[in-house]
Amino acid sequence: MRRFSTLLAVFIIYFSGLLASAQGLSKGVSFLVKGAPQGLAKVEVDVARNVFRAAQNQLPALKNLQSSIVQISIPRYKEKQLQPSLQANASGFLLAAYGKVWVASAYHVMGTVGSERVVRLRGSDNEMHEVLVQVNMSGRAGWHEPDIALAQIRPEDIPAGMKPLSVGELDLNRPAYSVGYVSGQYTLDDFLPVKREILFQEGVHMLSTYHIPGSSTEVPITGNGQCGAPIVQQIPGTNEWAAIGIHNGHCLDWENNELGRGSGVNLSLVLPDLKKIYLEHQAQQTTRPLVFQGQEIGSLDYTERVDKVILRRNGLIIFQQELKMFAEPYLDSRAEDALAGQELVAGDEVEFEILRQRTERQPRLLRNIKITIP
Repeated sequence: MRRFSTLLAVFIIYFSGLLASAQGLSKGVSFLVKGAPQGLAKVEVDVARNVFRAAQNQLPALKNLQSSIVQISIPRYKEKQLQPSLQANASGFLLAAYGKVWVASAYHVMGTVGSERVVRLRGSDNEMHEVLVQVNMSGRAGWHEPDIALAQIRPEDIPAGMKPLSVGELDLNRPAYSVGYVSGQYTLDDFLPVKREILFQEGVHMLSTYHIPGSSTEVPITGNGQCGAPIVQQIPGTNEWAAIGIHNGHCLDWENNELGRGSGVNLSLVLPDLKKIYLEHQAQQTTRPLVFQGQEIGSLDYTERVDKVILRRNGLIIFQQELKMFAEPYLDSRAEDALAGQELVAGDEVEFEILRQRTERQPRLLRNIKITIP
């Protein structure tokens, strides 16, 4: 059994117009944590805040990131009038890129191009400001995908005292941190910092250790809402932070905290190509090859990703793997990695299920690419 395959429990939020209605996120939330009881009791807000404060006190240098991070909600309308948001649903941050300031978060938080989100910010006036933004560029959902979305924010909508983060390059030899919010009726003071050690990087994907200090079966804070938070490293020789990634999901293991894992998108690698890919997609010019053992077996559109790989022998399924939460390294240019070390014999059939993100013009599509091992 390969590295990290013992991580049986997965926690990730999928939050976008694809999976969530304006009334809530219940269809897109999973609470599956190894070592947890069958049903997780709701954590009282005051208890959770005590955990947040303790984590903040353990990592005081991260407090200045409060001026860069934001809460994100799905907009609510009544008689076509935007209503104040009732609670935070996920995390994001202000990012300086392409010569502009953006609200950056995960694609599965923000949705596809054109989606609207409410951003909650607080500047030096200590007042909460709510701003409606619209996604300008987006990637795809999944741990190994460019799970990123950018929504431009006007300078006049940024409260005084808020500071966008710059993009930094990942240094595997230094610790990293993420700072975000959990979903619920929490204020902008209720941020949660998490220390993480980067374990590996593959393509735009990075995997790290992940444990929420103070969270346990007795105080079950699963981190619902952390997706979209910035992953940062300190700029050497300064007290400033640079964003090296975007948190897009995590696994918790309450029996062995050191086995918890957090996933993220590497910003310095994905940003240079995001605008180019988006513009080419608009012109319907972008595809990428799906390569198995050095042979191109098909191509994927910008909106498509490998959702599952299935291995059949003599007509029977002997192995299958969903890619969205697959913790091992994987690239579409090295698709055999999805088989997680399975030995192949002549006559085996490998099937890749391809999923397309849902848009108004293009409904969700599932198609298959099959090969037979010679």
